[in-house]
Amino acid sequence: MQIEKTLFTLTTKSLVNGKKFIYGNILIRPKVKYISDTLSPVIKYNVYRGSGSSSFLIRSTRDTFFIDSLAVDENIYTYFIGTLLREPTREFAGKPYTVMFDHIPPRFSDTNIIKLPDRYIFKTRIYDGLKVKDDSIYVPEFSYKATHDSTRLDTFFFTISEFSQNIKFYLKAWDTNNNLRRFPDTGFIYIKEGVFGVIPVIRFCRVKFIQ
Repeated sequence: MQIEKTLFTLTTKSLVNGKKFIYGNILIRPKVKYISDTLSPVIKYNVYRGSGSSSFLIRSTRDTFFIDSLAVDENIYTYFIGTLLREPTREFAGKPYTVMFDHIPPRFSDTNIIKLPDRYIFKTRIYDGLKVKDDSIYVPEFSYKATHDSTRLDTFFFTISEFSQNIKFYLKAWDTNNNLRRFPDTGFIYIKEGVFGVIPVIRFCRVKFIQ
């Protein structure tokens, strides 16, 4: 049995220049495909989701493919196929197959900056339905790149040296399925005289000064 991924194009309700704005491709469902047994008369195939005592039947079919239209993004699913034969009447269970079903990148929120005498600490929440695998902060003007210094639950802390009074930077985060999110989506985060902003939409957050 193998898993094939079906792509679905999701469109938002917002209009750009009178046309629907395409948000992007999203994995909407895994397709379970398996090979028919030609040696014995097959009554049907039973498709199960889960493993062991937690498995349950989701479809009985004579087709050799199945699309799980109830799969929800940011989940891990296990499937196996039970082949029901006529003679003798018994069901043979195939090996389970696990698929990571995730097309949503990590999200950023609750940003904050702490000003120390010689550096800044940028604090942000980075969360994902499965797990955040990697992250980086970039200060391109000074060729600076680093990962987080520490974490507390899903809050990440990054150190930025005080290169100058005006600093612009951005972050990237990847989840376990290698979905990437840049923050902000375009432009930079600016630190200027204690003001924190995001371009093109200006956002402000509390800046705490520690002497």
